Amino acid sequence: MIIRDARPDEHAAVGELRVTAYRALGLLPAGSGYAEPLRALGFRGGDEVLVAADEAGNGILGTVTLEAFVPANELAKDDTEADIRAFAVIPSAQGHGVGRKLLAAVIERAEQ
Repeated sequence: MIIRDARPDEHAAVGELRVTAYRALGLLPAGSGYAEPLRALGFRGGDEVLVAADEAGNGILGTVTLEAFVPANELAKDDTEADIRAFAVIPSAQGHGVGRKLLAAVIERAEQ
């Protein structure tokens, strides 16, 4: 598994992965209205979307977004902080360290 930036041609797949993972965990009830914002989250200027990709070429296993500080941030208070958003791992890869590696990578990226 490698952790890397999401490529532009992967945005739709990353969005679907998020929705699938959130629904599997009961975090995205049907009709909640959050599916579309969740799919699009992080694909604007200034944010970094990381993916965990299977080195065997079997696709994306998980994703996390580092949202740089802007005054409208939900959690970050100033430019010394950032938000970690849209953290998701496909159900079949959960429990295999994918999330742990994604979190370590996004924390390292934030520290930079």
